[in-house]
Amino acid sequence: MRINGETPTQKQIQKFRNNKLEQARGKEEAANYSVALRKIINVDSLKLSSENSSDIQMSFDVYLTKLGEDAIGKLQGNLSYNKQHQFIEHIIIKNNADFSPMFSANITSLKITFSFININDSVLPLQQNMEMKGTFAYFTEINETSTDSFSNYKYTLAN
Repeated sequence: MRINGETPTQKQIQKFRNNKLEQARGKEEAANYSVALRKIINVDSLKLSSENSSDIQMSFDVYLTKLGEDAIGKLQGNLSYNKQHQFIEHIIIKNNADFSPMFSANITSLKITFSFININDSVLPLQQNMEMKGTFAYFTEINETSTDSFSNYKYTLAN
């Protein structure tokens, strides 16, 4: 490790380590960001979209504090409720207008999908998918897609 072509001092090395640890904690916090469904789904705004013998489709307004004040009124959600097993199978959140979650960022397209599975009367996450497009700092294009899948759940009895 070198700084400007010279061997760093112990103080510089420690500062570098501390910065890396802080960055890792920040990424870990971002990766572990969670929100309860009752905070995503504005129950007062739920509207029936369609219904058949197996599912109910509903729409709702979304406000995620992590996306900032500018996202208010610009996110719409849809959910699919499995009537037979009585659980939400899918939630899809999309933007209906551009929004800025932070200074110099503009999101033009956002789609977040949550899929769930019912195993032994426990509703568990199956998959999370996010697609996002926009710009950051006016010149940097954002084109991100991520998918997290969950599987191999094991049922254990608590003592």
